[in-house]
Amino acid sequence: MKFTDKNIILKPFEELRLDKLDVLTKLGKGEYFQNVRRPLLAEKINFCIEWLDLEKGDLDEVTVISIDQLYTEIVKIIATHKPQPPRRSIRINGVKYKFVKRFAEMSAAWHEMVRRSDFSEYPVRMVSLCYIEDNMAYAEKGPNDTIKNPTSERDKVFINDFPLGDYLNLSNFFLRKFKGYLSVSNQLTEARTTTAKKQTTQQNQAIKEAAKPTK
Repeated sequence: MKFTDKNIILKPFEELRLDKLDVLTKLGKGEYFQNVRRPLLAEKINFCIEWLDLEKGDLDEVTVISIDQLYTEIVKIIATHKPQPPRRSIRINGVKYKFVKRFAEMSAAWHEMVRRSDFSEYPVRMVSLCYIEDNMAYAEKGPNDTIKNPTSERDKVFINDFPLGDYLNLSNFFLRKFKGYLSVSNQLTEARTTTAKKQTTQQNQAIKEAAKPTK
């Protein structure tokens, strides 16, 4: 998008990555606007700066009309996301990752990693546990019992390159389905997944609000 004051690139939702999740989460929590239906100019500027990864002051010389236009376009982009089931596989940087759909068939080590993970604090770990290298098992061992595909290595790939829309679809599925496998002994995991589920609900609500026409 080109404004008369400044050139700004707005990516469509399908091109957004996990680096936008924090902004979307804060939007869902209502941290940007006192009244999302009638946001103040300063609130719009702050939101646009964070969404575009700009520095404070970068929009100081942009006209109010352009700020309003920029904010409206960002809201429209957010509103284009429609929840879908997780993709069965996804290719990132030339590597194919398969979706882990049947949690009950995963190893005890996988379930223990889920139990110890705090997805609300580290959401990329959910992705790394649910998308594993094609034709490989979770934590597959090689010579000398070394793990050939550590979860932490997938974290490094996904945190920069996993699509935001696919994460939202995954979190909706994961946090709804996984609770069916939780036992009484996993109350800590349930508390963590509940917190993450609340964040996902807030993100979805933010998208629904964005889809409503502004007055």
